[in-house]
Amino acid sequence: MKMIFNTLLVAALASAAFGLAVPSSAGAQQPGQAFHDSYELTPVLVHDHVHSDPDGIWTPSDFDPKLGGMIYVARLDTPKGQWILSENTGASCGLNSVCSFKLMLRKPDGTLIEKVGGEALVGAMAFLTRDFKTLITDDNGPVQHGIQ
Repeated sequence: MKMIFNTLLVAALASAAFGLAVPSSAGAQQPGQAFHDSYELTPVLVHDHVHSDPDGIWTPSDFDPKLGGMIYVARLDTPKGQWILSENTGASCGLNSVCSFKLMLRKPDGTLIEKVGGEALVGAMAFLTRDFKTLITDDNGPVQHGIQ
């Protein structure tokens, strides 16, 4: 399964990074060429069994009222500010570990802006293109998210 995802991910990255229409089978013959144009974001467990988010990304209603949730986070510091990929295992997770995520940008002045949100496998590696226009996540297969 991981090999299939990696092949599809390479094709999606090539498409996002270079604007190419790359068939998924082509990714296997050209392994990893697009990765140099992407930042790797691997969320790790930061907050366990919480009912509110210390980072202010998730609201209390985003958590199970009784059980709370866990928050996985990956951070990337850039001149534009800090990019934060936050995944919440609270009230919105499916049985296949696909949960809500938000990609946020904390500007140097402290302003926090949601750039894109969706669903992805918890803790799975994601890729942010170096032009900050596309986030590629794993939702049991690669998914491209355009960034505003």
